[in-house]
Amino acid sequence: MLAASCHGQYAVVIGGGLLGLEIANGLMKQGMDVTVVHLLYTLMERQLDKPAATLLKTSLEKRSIKFFMEAQTTEIMGTDQVTAVRFKDGLEILENIMVMAVGIRPNTTLAQTARIYCERGIIVNDTMQTYDPRIYAVGECVQHRGQAYCLVAPLQTS
Repeated sequence: MLAASCHGQYAVVIGGGLLGLEIANGLMKQGMDVTVVHLLYTLMERQLDKPAATLLKTSLEKRSIKFFMEAQTTEIMGTDQVTAVRFKDGLEILENIMVMAVGIRPNTTLAQTARIYCERGIIVNDTMQTYDPRIYAVGECVQHRGQAYCLVAPLQTS
């Protein structure tokens, strides 16, 4: 990304989580015009409440990072390299670099094939046991207490 930032002026970062904001800040420090696109209303919605997220957004805007909140990307434009991004409402913005920091989705295919109950992830209880008492699951594929963390660490303290 550092090498690419030397050749472009506009960067779009899709994802307003921790990783996306770190990337946006780094690209901004390289002199790029940075826009963060986030699907939800608040930044870092898993870590921050709305007032804290608003303070963070305001602080980053003072550093010249722009935001499109509740924005859904529908098209990445360009043939050999990206040139712009289009949103569901038809708005387009220029870009030379696009970074997608949108997280991951749990892969539940194997569990579903084995008829283990899944929603967004494999449903587990506090001991990481699935609906089948013989099977336990952990990691990016699980959903615990309604949350699919896509990490192991939060599950170790629940």
